[in-house]
Amino acid sequence: MRKALVAVLALLLVSAVALAQYEEPLFDIGKGAKWWSVGGCLVSNDDTVWAVQAKYGWQVNEDDIVGLAGGASGDGDTEFNSPTRLAFTAAAELLVADAGNARIMQYSVDFDSASPVLIETEGVPELVLPSAFSLDHFGNIFAADPGLSRVVKFDPGGGYLLQFGSTGTRSNQFGENAPTGLAINAALGKLFVCDPANNRILEYRI
Repeated sequence: MRKALVAVLALLLVSAVALAQYEEPLFDIGKGAKWWSVGGCLVSNDDTVWAVQAKYGWQVNEDDIVGLAGGASGDGDTEFNSPTRLAFTAAAELLVADAGNARIMQYSVDFDSASPVLIETEGVPELVLPSAFSLDHFGNIFAADPGLSRVVKFDPGGGYLLQFGSTGTRSNQFGENAPTGLAINAALGKLFVCDPANNRILEYRI
């Protein structure tokens, strides 16, 4: 009993020390910058932190804002409207889910080039509200499009491959305004899809 109590106290002490390291914000934006409605974020290999805001895409580091990926709200190649998710590809290209502009944008590392990920397939609607995406082991892009209750798959270059889903409650359907999130376990080859309207997370083998 005494050993168990000591073990619990030691665990609590370690947890308290670990939590103490995160009591202060990582970044103090300062300079009058508006830092609200922050969505997804990620860290590149050079320890630069990238984050998406309601209408802009910020690039920040531990000292301050070092750049602005967008610059203004809009639908231009380097402008955003409610970006929700971002990720780097294996080729170090930046992907941004620009939900308000109904697109996923793909950027070169230095932003010299930008292109939307498009379906461009007869009979298949373009993305309506790409709220989230995830990459598999091969670099394929799986995008959640709650605007049409579906998941859309693209190849690493952004070429359309397939889609599945519709509004409903079956295993290959999603509720209204869903799916809202995706996650991939590359080692197991599994795709997990958040379907809050049906109070569930669905698991698919990919």
